[in-house]
Amino acid sequence: MSSIERTLSDQYSKSGYAELAKLSVTVDENGRVVTLRGRVSSYYLKQRAQEVAKLVVEAHLIRNLIDVAHF
Repeated sequence: MSSIERTLSDQYSKSGYAELAKLSVTVDENGRVVTLRGRVSSYYLKQRAQEVAKLVVEAHLIRNLIDVAHF
């Protein structure tokens, strides 16, 4: 696990939103693309996950592949 993946996972765990703690974070082999995957119950949480990622990985491209599904 890269330091970015570890940091984002920690931030999601501390966010107060249990759904974010379950997300998968991967960084490509070049270290330039951060991909967010998983499922959340609202578009707000999808956007929140992206905003947290932007704060952690300022100079990276973020691919938000999180699905929104009502549980």
